[in-house]
Amino acid sequence: MQPTPSSARLDAALREIAPPLSRREALLCAALGSLAVSDREILEASLEAARGAGIPRAEIEELLLQGVLFGGFPRTVDAFQLL
Repeated sequence: MQPTPSSARLDAALREIAPPLSRREALLCAALGSLAVSDREILEASLEAARGAGIPRAEIEELLLQGVLFGGFPRTVDAFQLL
């Protein structure tokens, strides 16, 4: 699969935070962080990568629910539509 600009940005962001975190943890952090700052491009890429990494949907949904606290309800609704 050819990397997209979104996945390239996600990979660059993960390299910055990944050393102290596992890839799984870094993907979840990237998803929640991108939801909080309303970066739809990275949010979509991180959710896709999280699903591809085998993170259970229920765990991703719980993470997005926590996003209400940091990103607000409208952003969280948008994130669920990407999932």
